[in-house]
Amino acid sequence: MKVTVIGGGGRVGSCAAFALQAGSIVSEIQIVDANVEMAEGEALDLMHGSSFTADQRIYAGDYQRAADSDVFLI
Repeated sequence: MKVTVIGGGGRVGSCAAFALQAGSIVSEIQIVDANVEMAEGEALDLMHGSSFTADQRIYAGDYQRAADSDVFLI
């Protein structure tokens, strides 16, 4: 399952993305934010901890890449 977190560069969005990662319930997490650098930083932070959780793809993206998401978290 692919989840896109819109507003993932902020505190609430990044915590939600971490909960998805730690819960090991999704295979792909995309973080979208108006501040692209914050989204990229949060994605990198989550990727650094991914060796302790499930095998997931985590990245900063955009709305075009989000089109095939199963869930949008705002």
